[in-house]
Formats: sequence, structure tokens, C-alpha cells
Amino acid sequence: MGSAPERFDNLDVVWPNVSMHRNSLDRLAELASLIHHAPDPGTVEALLREILTPSEIEGISFRWELLKRLDQGQSQRAIAAELGLSLCKITRGSRILKKPDSALRRVLETRRA
Repeated sequence: MGSAPERFDNLDVVWPNVSMHRNSLDRLAELASLIHHAPDPGTVEALLREILTPSEIEGISFRWELLKRLDQGQSQRAIAAELGLSLCKITRGSRILKKPDSALRRVLETRRA
């Protein structure tokens, strides 16, 4: 018999038999709420720098940059060349921006107002 799984009572998670999809969505909602209640953008940035690895920060930063450029009307090929990203990543962002019910679209429109 193997050893008992490690239990984290404050996280209500048992490893390794965790349902990653459902729990990931729950944790994402919790993180979104935490960010929403941060007192200012500087605190949010500090939080993200503390919990993300340098490569995760770089990935998110590049994703945000490509989304802003797409929103400004820059071509996918130009973005790929300038940022050194694959067209696949850029196409995903483009599809998101084209959806009429996109949360990203709403956020960008609010930001412009």
C-alpha cells in the first residue's frame, strides 16, 4: 500500500487525485476576485510578480501586447515578425477579439472610454 495522499485542508484539495479542470476554474475565479479587490494596480502587479514565474510573466506580457496590437488593427504577420510569436498564438487572440460577447472586447472598449 502506498502512503496516504497529502491533504491541504485550507485548499480543500487532495493530491494527486484532484480534478484539475474543475478545481482550476474554481481557483481562477478566486484569483480574479482577489485581483478585483486589490487596492490599486501596483498591488496587482506586485501580486502577479510574486506568484508567477519569470517565464509566465513573459508569456502573459507577450499575450497582452499582441492583443493590444490586434485591437489597434496591426496585421497578424507584422505582430508575429515584431514579437517573434507564432501565427497560431496570434490567430487565437484575433478570434477572441472577433467574438461579440468577448470579455476581452468589453474590457478593451471600457479602457478606451
